[in-house]
Amino acid sequence: MIICTRCGAPNLDEARFCAKCRHKLQSSRKAVQTEDSSWQRLEKMTNRFSEKDRAELLRMAEACGYSLAVVAAVVFSTLYGDWRPLYAVIGVVALVAWIRKI
Repeated sequence: MIICTRCGAPNLDEARFCAKCRHKLQSSRKAVQTEDSSWQRLEKMTNRFSEKDRAELLRMAEACGYSLAVVAAVVFSTLYGDWRPLYAVIGVVALVAWIRKI
């Protein structure tokens, strides 16, 4: 039995259009999910990562941020021909990464 997505009326499996509202029926024959099952599925998705995984992901994101700061300093130094800001950025990033143990 196919349920119409517009009006919710039940139709035969062979029907192409809804008997009640004449809306074209979808080809999938899945049953309509209740709110309880969708909430259970949502809970499973939100509890996917452990605290250890989250901490590791944050550390990786922080390391990527430091890398972007160095790349930005390289681009700035290349464009303006002054390499002193690059030395300062590399020193600061290295010091912060060492303190944060990344």
